[in-house]
Parts: sequence; C-alpha cells; structure tokens
Amino acid sequence: MPNIEKAGTTQKRKVIDAHMHINFGRPQSKELAEKIGVDYSPEGLLREMDENNIVRGLAMTSPIMPEGGKKFIEEHRDRFWCAGAVDPTNLTDERLEELEADMAAGRICAVKLYIGYQHYYPADDDCVPIYELLMKHDMPVIFHTGDCVSTMARLKFSHPLTVDDLAFRFPDLKIVMAHMGNPWLWDAAEVIYKNENVYADLSGLITGLSEGYWEEYRKGLLERLESAIYYCGADHLMFGTDYCLASHADSIEFFSKLKIKESDMENFFWKTALTLYGGESPLT
Repeated sequence: MPNIEKAGTTQKRKVIDAHMHINFGRPQSKELAEKIGVDYSPEGLLREMDENNIVRGLAMTSPIMPEGGKKFIEEHRDRFWCAGAVDPTNLTDERLEELEADMAAGRICAVKLYIGYQHYYPADDDCVPIYELLMKHDMPVIFHTGDCVSTMARLKFSHPLTVDDLAFRFPDLKIVMAHMGNPWLWDAAEVIYKNENVYADLSGLITGLSEGYWEEYRKGLLERLESAIYYCGADHLMFGTDYCLASHADSIEFFSKLKIKESDMENFFWKTALTLYGGESPLT
C-alpha cells in the first residue's frame, strides 16, 4: 500500500500560491474579503502569507488591471511572480513587443488568457503569436477554465476540453488550466492524463462563504478531486487560492485533507509551481 496522507493533516509545510489576484482597490473584492474575514490590503496579504508559510505567490494581471496592483507586485518581487495578460482579439505589434520585453526582463513568468470572458478558443490563430513568444522564453500560458462569474461569459470557450486541441497542436507549449476546469474536473483530468504539457491549478474551487450546502459541497469536492488525482496523477497539479475568494489558512486546511502520498503533497503545494514558474528564483 502506498503511504497516503491521513485526512486532517495540517503540518506547517512550505506553500506556493499559484493563483492570486492583487487588486486591492476593487470594491467587489474588498466586500467579499470582509465577509470571509480576510484583510484585503497590502499589509493584510503579506501578514497572511507569513502566518501560513506562503513562500511565493503568482499574481494574475488582466488587460485592465489598475497600476496600483502592478506597482505592489514590483515592490515585492521577492514575494511574488507575475503573470502578464493580453487580449488576443485586439493584438497589435506594439503590444507583442511590450509583452516580449516583459518576458526578457523577467517582469512576468507566464501569460494569462481569459478565454470564456473574451469569447475565443485556445487554439484560435489569433493566439499563436503569443504562444510563439512563450515557447521562445520557455514560459507557460494560463487559461481561465471552467465556471465564469459573469453572465456575459460563454462557457463553451472555457470548457477544459478546448485545451486539448492546443496541446496537440503545440506539444512544446506549457499550458495551465486555472481552476482545473471546475466543475468539469474529470474532463480536465483526462486532458492532463493525455497531454504531458498540460497542468492545472486548483484555485477558486472553494470559498470562505458558508452558505447553502457548504459542508456537503466541500466533502463531495474532496472526493471528486481524489478520484481525479488517482486517475491523472498529482505531479501536474498546483495549489492556489484565487485570493481573495478564500483565505490561505482555509485553503491549506482543505487541500491537506486529500488522501494522497506525501511526495504528491510536496509537488502539489510548491514543487510543481516552482518548476513551472520559478526558473532560477530562490525561495526565501
């Protein structure tokens, strides 16, 4: 029998949060954070990271992200990596030059694309110039997959099976499905199982809000994740919170209940993210 972690293990392990949103001035985010007891501020985030041994975080940007968030990331380069963002449906030569300059300077370590929100498929030709830059600099592309919070989004674009065409077309491109395509976890697991170049983060699967069938949902989610992991393995999966949707303490406690090998726990909580995003970056 393999050495499986017992449910409820909460040891103080090293953690990398592979999916965070740092947009402290956004009123909706601050309101949600207050409801779950998160101090959504620069000081609050750094304190929460210290308390939970979060040694590094990957901060997501968007094409419309205010400069304040970008400035915070730049001021704390020892704590955060940054994923750049671009809209392939409105791509210019100038924007591509800016993107490559950010890659070359180490200001970003990945590019995030919002397929469901901006209505295009991962394998669309408009995206190819971005993928060529990413492969040149050995950086991954991250897609928002699965559920979308806006009614104006279109789920047919964000379904995890759309990633398979891209993985087949560009086997040297590293691809990350943010949120593991939730609620289509099994479909996402198959895409990972089939394609060596595909990864997923498990951010945004839980929130701190205790409404409705909260306990039942989490119990069922844990079981579905374990089943998916037993199928596709855990070495291409990464811990993430989708901060500020959930606190680090709550998220670590939840995912620590996964009944998987300790070696898989280490990969999940920090080693895979370090390999994928860290490059030569030391962890402090």
